[in-house]
Order: sequence, then C-alpha cells, then structure tokens
Amino acid sequence: MKKFLIAALLFAPFYSLASGTAFNFNLSSDEVDANNYSSYSTSSSSSSSIQERTYYDSRSGLGVTISGWAWKDETTTNGRIDGTVKKAMELGSYSGGLGIVNNSYDYHVADGGNGAGVDFFLLTFADSKKVTLDNVSSGYVDDHHKDERSDLILKTEAVSFDTVAGSFMSRGDVVSLAHSGDSGSTSYYSSNSSTLSNQWIVYVGASVWQGFKMNGLSGSLNNPTVDVSEPGALALFALGLAFLARRKQVS
Repeated sequence: MKKFLIAALLFAPFYSLASGTAFNFNLSSDEVDANNYSSYSTSSSSSSSIQERTYYDSRSGLGVTISGWAWKDETTTNGRIDGTVKKAMELGSYSGGLGIVNNSYDYHVADGGNGAGVDFFLLTFADSKKVTLDNVSSGYVDDHHKDERSDLILKTEAVSFDTVAGSFMSRGDVVSLAHSGDSGSTSYYSSNSSTLSNQWIVYVGASVWQGFKMNGLSGSLNNPTVDVSEPGALALFALGLAFLARRKQVS
C-alpha cells in the first residue's frame, strides 16, 4: 500500500489534465503564415494575392487556417445557401479584421444578401482537432448606409470541405450567431450550438446586403492536453521525493 501511495505522489502530477481547453484567436495579430500565394483570379488579369492565413493560439496550442470563398449563382433551401463555390482572389487583413476580395471592384468585406453572391470564411483547425465554435467577433460592419453592428446577421455551419475541389463533402445544421455585445469598435456574436467539427464556415445570413470583417473567434477543444508544469504538480513531486528519502533513512 505504501509503495502505491509513493508511486501516486511521484507520477500523478504528470497525468493531471490542463485546467482549460478554451481557445481564443485574435485575427488582428498572432499570424503565423501568410505566404500562401496563388495565381487564381476571377478576372482576365492574373493575381498574386494571399488566399489563406494561419493563426496560432498559445494558450490551447491550437492552430487554425482561414480561407475566403464565395457562392456564385446561389440558391437558398431551408435557410442554407447552395450553389457554385469559388475561392476568393484575396483574403486580406485590414483595419477591423479579415476581409474577402473577389475582384478589383469588390469591397474588402465578406458580404452577402444582395443576390449576387455570398462570401464565407472557411475555418480549418490543425491536426484534425474538433472544436465547438462559440463566438465570432467583427471589427467592422457595413450595410452601405450605417454601421448597425447589432443588426448584423451571421450564420455558421459545421462542414467537411474539400479545398482542392472547392466542394462540400458534408454540411451540418445552420446555426445563427446572436449579437452578444460590443467592446470599443468590436462586436461579438455568440452561438448556442454544442456541435463539434474540424471545419466551420461563417457568412452573412441577411436578406439585404451586409458586409463584415472578422477579427476574432473563440470556442473549446474536444480533447484536453496533459499539463506537467503547474506549481501544485511540482509541489506534489517534491513531497514524494522527500517521503522516499525519509523512508530510506528509517530503514
């Protein structure tokens, strides 16, 4: 029994689970790799623009790659937008967050609701990690007339998306993101979905034209990580060593 207790004291610290599995990406900073260039273009002239960007969250150890896409000649069935999908010419990083450019005349926002195409952000999490998407933030909202951030209608879906073919392999339920508050120039939109997925899309779900720039996202991981650096764990380890030393002296 004593040997079991000693083993528990020595090794339990190294099997303690990390206290938090939440992630929070600030898309205005923390960018890891923005050097994915392509010659894709929606016009006759060629382009050499950044089409996807990768971010890393140091707290959770999670990475996410974001790319821009658009539905063209879309149809809507039961709230879900379908149609031909094209990769955006550029996923730009601007004041207010990430924006999508499909041609030289396009606004630097992810827009939709005007019947001419709906942009969407594709979020792909590294190492096939499945996550819940709890919150999306925007640093800029535009409806051509005013900046009514609480009126922005955002939707999201858990998906399986083939970035090479530019097609959906599967899609989940449409989830509406509710405006949940503002902080300075940033607005937050929250989900009540507990769905887990490795890929998510975020897009404007309004029937009238709206555009936004995404500057953050947060949620939680499905699988926690092992933590070996907590002060309490180190204290337990030291206590185990002291117990062993005292037992050796007594014997």
